[in-house]
Amino acid sequence: MATTKPLLRISGLSAELGPPERLIRTWMSARKIPFIKTGHRTCLFDIDKVRAALEKFEVKAVSQ
Repeated sequence: MATTKPLLRISGLSAELGPPERLIRTWMSARKIPFIKTGHRTCLFDIDKVRAALEKFEVKAVSQ
């Protein structure tokens, strides 16, 4: 039986990943991370999808 991970609120996502809640809200408004809007102010996040989205913006070091 597959287990599902709970969805996180902004505060939980901030605690898991480290950036402040304000930065997460900035990423949301810029559509850099996926979220589910469940109400007027409530947004939920799947941490695996957020990590995958942020990996697209990772700058790799150039080797010489």
